[in-house]
Amino acid sequence: MINKALIIINYFMWKKEHSDNIIEKDMNILDKESLDKENTSSKDGNQDNILGKLIDNLKNNELLPDENKRLILNIVWKENISEEVLKELINKTKDELERLKEDKDFILEVIWKTSISIQNLIELVEVIRKDYKKFIFDLDYTLLIPDWSCEDIYFKEKIIPEQQESFFEKKQDILNEYEIKFPKYDPKTLSNYFREYGFNVSEEVIQGRMEYNWDNIKDEVVDGVIEFLKYLRERGKKIVILTSRFSKTQIPRLERTGLIRYIDEVVAGDDAMKPDIESFKLAIGEMDKRDCLMIGDSLKSDKVGANNAEINCCIVGKGCSIRNLFDIIRKSEELRNKEE
Repeated sequence: MINKALIIINYFMWKKEHSDNIIEKDMNILDKESLDKENTSSKDGNQDNILGKLIDNLKNNELLPDENKRLILNIVWKENISEEVLKELINKTKDELERLKEDKDFILEVIWKTSISIQNLIELVEVIRKDYKKFIFDLDYTLLIPDWSCEDIYFKEKIIPEQQESFFEKKQDILNEYEIKFPKYDPKTLSNYFREYGFNVSEEVIQGRMEYNWDNIKDEVVDGVIEFLKYLRERGKKIVILTSRFSKTQIPRLERTGLIRYIDEVVAGDDAMKPDIESFKLAIGEMDKRDCLMIGDSLKSDKVGANNAEINCCIVGKGCSIRNLFDIIRKSEELRNKEE
């Protein structure tokens, strides 16, 4: 199995180690002699194997137009790619390949050390080209890493002993389902939803959970978050927190971690929950949708909700961290300023 998809590698190291005419050799995709020669020219045996697989796949694909083959090879020359990514490229249209090829040098300069899939790469190009006025952030696992274990301590005092094992096994799934099915957090509807699963969790217990959480939840600020938020504030950007949990829990956490000083507004679950479009409308406010960017960690709530609201979205986590994204946006601004 080839290494995990790494479409972007160190561009500057590549420039140092390879001659300028290497692209022309790679573009001559139907010339078997030059392909075989190129396939053995690299000192890196792993890259030899990767490039060889790429060439063989393209040569043997009779249905793929030669022009598309050339574009694909031009996009990924000397990059580490997986078989899955190669399949993604082969399924792209000629126009999509042209667009990706045109942005290649820009992408390499901006995110030259970021591991990312072809699809995310194309989406990211669209995102980082723009100068947004409002940044909408998810909170949990995007800006803060919470320790929810103290919440279990609270529930152990409220749930009858014979139900506790089953309750703790199902609690998070029940909460996740609730967030998808209901437009906003409400103690009464949440209490009733727990009862549907056979758990007697009163409205008072749910209210007490909020108060307990705001006093006891311990959070770790994600690496790069403070620098990122400070950078945005210094440039006059609006910053909104969009979270599906209760505001009485989330706002004290923002205060304790010091993030509240950078925040203009908090849209919480008691207003509306993601991915319900109402929550995104509240976060967008009077701002033009084209000037808003959603940043979160969840495809189901952040990405789906942003798509429904017709705003761009970046998913952070595996493959692209908050610090990666900050570096990308900062570098993008530098490049825009150079172009101007």
